[in-house]
Amino acid sequence: DRPVIEVLEEKHPEMQMPDLTDRTTTCFEEYEEVPAVLPLQVVSEDVEKLSNKLSGSAGPSSQDAAHLTDMLTRHGKASYELREEISAWAEWMGNTFPPYAAYRALLTRRLVALDKQPGVRPVGIGEALYRMIAKLVLTKARPDT
Repeated sequence: DRPVIEVLEEKHPEMQMPDLTDRTTTCFEEYEEVPAVLPLQVVSEDVEKLSNKLSGSAGPSSQDAAHLTDMLTRHGKASYELREEISAWAEWMGNTFPPYAAYRALLTRRLVALDKQPGVRPVGIGEALYRMIAKLVLTKARPDT
């Protein structure tokens, strides 16, 4: 019976940096042709529509999906302004190349260790705001079928 922290450390390998001088490294492949980039347009109504489909537990900010949905839909002008801000964030994430610190902040997770008897399963719970922004970008970027 080892301490949980030791089990989690064993499951999490050390970070590795890719060798960018190696031509076989596929993390930054170059392509001869890429599809045309069309700017994403996200509006307040998109955020409101998606907020009712959001689910999930609270991440590091302690804000779960139900709380975010409440803030986006039940507070009149303040909710509208928050929806406008989230749509601007979604456009920023989908149309530009934000600094790495922005990705790090949005991708922060709350780590929970589940006792699976035998063993431990690490589970990372992300921010509801990030899930909202990611779903907005993916919804707007997918081709109409």
